[in-house]
Parts: sequence; C-alpha cells; structure tokens
Amino acid sequence: MKDKSTLSLIKMKEHAIKAIEYIKGFDFDQFINDSRTIEACVFNISQVGELVQHLDPSIITQYNKVNWQGIKGLRNRIVHDYKGIKLQMIWIVLSENMPKIVNDIDSILNDLKKPNK
Repeated sequence: MKDKSTLSLIKMKEHAIKAIEYIKGFDFDQFINDSRTIEACVFNISQVGELVQHLDPSIITQYNKVNWQGIKGLRNRIVHDYKGIKLQMIWIVLSENMPKIVNDIDSILNDLKKPNK
C-alpha cells in the first residue's frame, strides 16, 4: 500500500491536471467571463494546497525547490477570501504555475519509486 505522502502527491497531481484541463482553449477574457470554470479551477487549486499539509515533513524538506508554502498560502487566500481573489493571479497560476507543479510532482513520485527511497 502506498503511504500517505505518495497518495497526497497523486491527488495533488490529479487536481492540478483537472484545473489545467478546464482552461484549455481559453484566453483570459473567456476565463473571467465563465463563472463555472472559475469555480472549478479555484476549487482544484485549493485542493492542491490543502493536500500539502498531508505530506510528510521530510518530503517538504527534501524537495524544497517546490514552493510548498506558496501553494498552501494560495489555498488559504482562496478558502478564507483574504481581500478577494484576483482572477489575474488565478489565471497565471493556472497557465504558468500548475504545469510546473505537475512536472515537479511527477519528478517526486518517480524519485519515490526508486528502491532506495
């Protein structure tokens, strides 16, 4: 059976991929005018951030090039609506940061599969 961190990473990747898929074919203007897509994306982004707290601290320490605090912080902004959510920021996260997060998680998962891990 997979450990809690591995399962959390898999779920994080799934949520990130969903969020990326929701905006395929969209430009920013289409995105900001589609409340369903905004809500779906924001939900999945928040889930990615929520799952950070389920990672073993050793994962966070070992893979410290990932901005775990930023991912978690965005989740907090979304959930607690600190000063509102800036859709421009969400768009940048979706179009630029999420693909990198997926790649980072893939690298971590591949690394964790190695026999000496």
